[in-house]
Amino acid sequence: MLAIKRVKLKNMSQISFKQTIDRSQAVARQWAEHDSKPWPVEVKVVDLNRIIGDLSSKVLRKRGFKKLDISDDATEELATMMFIILDIAQDLGVDLAKAYPELIAKFEQDLN
Repeated sequence: MLAIKRVKLKNMSQISFKQTIDRSQAVARQWAEHDSKPWPVEVKVVDLNRIIGDLSSKVLRKRGFKKLDISDDATEELATMMFIILDIAQDLGVDLAKAYPELIAKFEQDLN
């Protein structure tokens, strides 16, 4: 069993975006150390696409385009996508704690 170093928090919503990124990347590094086969960025992108497909199916069912399934809550897929994206960003050397607020500021500027 994988022993993950846990951060004790009263409420996960109380941590900053930077703390979320740091914790996610630490967990991803720990998984990588225990995985029998390394996951290069290309494999992570393929896995991300698989999760996007799962999310797409749930959205189609929730919006009535397909038969509803009892497990159509998209929470896990969205959280998994975020985890994979943060892991890919780390692999590519992208500082999302810096880039994301800059992107939001650009979007806000474009609205004006």
